[in-house]
Amino acid sequence: MSYRAIANSTDREGIAFLILTGRFIGFLPIHFAQRWTAQDKLRNVDFQHRGFYTNFSVITSKGARRHLILEAYLEELQKV
Repeated sequence: MSYRAIANSTDREGIAFLILTGRFIGFLPIHFAQRWTAQDKLRNVDFQHRGFYTNFSVITSKGARRHLILEAYLEELQKV
């Protein structure tokens, strides 16, 4: 089955707005959509067979001093 995109957005808020109109389907991160799924405004559509994972890469300066926020972020990325 092939679908033709008739709308697109580069940010999660825009995608959420399109989906919430009831005229579009799309992908949102689970943690981002939870507030609307809890209110029955959105629902998962066969998420076990229709989801996807995204790989992240990180580049930091070799000689940069340690930064608490950066260190916490890098630790969280390694958990995934």
